[in-house]
Amino acid sequence: MSWTGTDNDNLNTLRNTVKMTDHKTVYVEFVAEAVCGDDEHPNPDGDLSGDCVTDFLDVAILTENWLTDNQP
Repeated sequence: MSWTGTDNDNLNTLRNTVKMTDHKTVYVEFVAEAVCGDDEHPNPDGDLSGDCVTDFLDVAILTENWLTDNQP
């Protein structure tokens, strides 16, 4: 989140107060936090555990299921 506007020294705080003593323009921009696994931030290739990191845990899952018969 960010603020832009006139005569305020603390525009980059989460909580802000602007005293409207005259005509002023103040904008606030809300940006959605990146969440791994959503449409904009897909899980990395090879992330079998779903923890947003490809690491030895994913290798363990792969080897554990390597010879599993998945055909009916």
